[in-house]
Amino acid sequence: MTDITIDLNKSQGFVTSPPERNSDFMAAFISYGNLLAALGNENERNQEYMIIENPTDLLSRLSSTGTTGWYIFNGLDPDGTSTYINETPDKSNRNNRTGLNWPNGVINFDQTDPGISEDFYAVLNYLRYGGKCFVAGAPDNLPDTINNGVQTIENTPKVINCIYTTSPSYNNTITSIAQNRGDCIAICQVNVKAPISSTRPDGIPTVDTNQNKLTFHVAGQKVHLGTSSNLVSENDTKANLITTGVAADVAGCMARVTSGSRPYTSPAGTGAGALLDVIRMEYDLTATDREALATDYINPIRTFEGYGSVLFGDRTGNQDVNQKIFNYVNVSSTYLQISRSISNIIRDYMFRINDATNRSGLTSAIDSILRRMVAAGALTGFSVICDASNNPENIIAENRLICDATLQFPLSIQDVSLRFQTSSGIQTTQGLSTTSGSSSSTSTSSPTTNRSSSSSGGSSY
Repeated sequence: MTDITIDLNKSQGFVTSPPERNSDFMAAFISYGNLLAALGNENERNQEYMIIENPTDLLSRLSSTGTTGWYIFNGLDPDGTSTYINETPDKSNRNNRTGLNWPNGVINFDQTDPGISEDFYAVLNYLRYGGKCFVAGAPDNLPDTINNGVQTIENTPKVINCIYTTSPSYNNTITSIAQNRGDCIAICQVNVKAPISSTRPDGIPTVDTNQNKLTFHVAGQKVHLGTSSNLVSENDTKANLITTGVAADVAGCMARVTSGSRPYTSPAGTGAGALLDVIRMEYDLTATDREALATDYINPIRTFEGYGSVLFGDRTGNQDVNQKIFNYVNVSSTYLQISRSISNIIRDYMFRINDATNRSGLTSAIDSILRRMVAAGALTGFSVICDASNNPENIIAENRLICDATLQFPLSIQDVSLRFQTSSGIQTTQGLSTTSGSSSSTSTSSPTTNRSSSSSGGSSY
């Protein structure tokens, strides 16, 4: 049988496998590499954002023949002013017999990078997990055009579940957006390329970084395939190997969880946190690295034999000792989901009279939502109070209404201790912490037995 090798970097079409499963999860991404200009249609460029539904949607845009927001330099006019042609680099290339805007994908025929590849793979890697991507950016690549991506994402009325970046340079930008919106989580990139003891990684939070329950830092860069369909070699110099920050994959893991049977659980672990399309990690974190990262509330990627590379931490940047429940990203994301749902109900009660009838109706509506959340595993319990006890006459006279809701969240396992008992009474404890991931064991003996002991040991997780 003849072997067939397909390299889509050199073909006239672009095909990718479908996402794991479709999800309504929406992640936002600011493109500073002119992705909107290169791949957006006229309406999308006018509104300064595009919503990419899935990997096929993204790849098909490379095969578009319509007008883009891309311009190439065409020399100087008699006055010395730069002039530009509204065309992609290889649109009129003699090797391009298809009329496609991007006939060779995100790399030009001459193997130069037009500047969109980094953002392209940051979006593609996320989309593989099933979510949708809200990509904002400059509508064209002309030098004087302003990128209003920050304002676009902050002001859109669309539901944004998270915002991510694969470049540590923009960590503070997306953190600020999440803080100003108050309804999404910022997934920040930390690049670790060598032992932390000898170098300071890019993206480590500083004293000026606003870490809180809406921030999630992750360390690692994965080496993966580009648009090629197969891997011939793991050689680092292979042209079709790409290195991308894993913040895109973590956003994808969050999207994956929402479409599963337990949509409110942690996105970390060997199941929910398994990374897709990983040849290897650029640098594998050591236990010492992970312990150092934990002091700055940074989550690691770990590689396990038989499981591959996985997100092995779910710690937010929350540092409020009075709100430790928000230390975990599944609690923060669940809280935001509840807040959105209840806000929609409360909006319907604005400008009504604060009386027993409306208070009872509001209580019943909120109660109905929270009961469904309990059934789905998002909460272990709750209570809702909205009556005369917390709405006395002075509150009513101030045109206010108070509704008190108490929520009880399930917590993810952060430490495991496996205890073995030998026949001689010697107890061996094998433990694992999510902080370092290294296991340790201790033994204690009981002097009250003279029976011979049998061997015992612990398992590493």
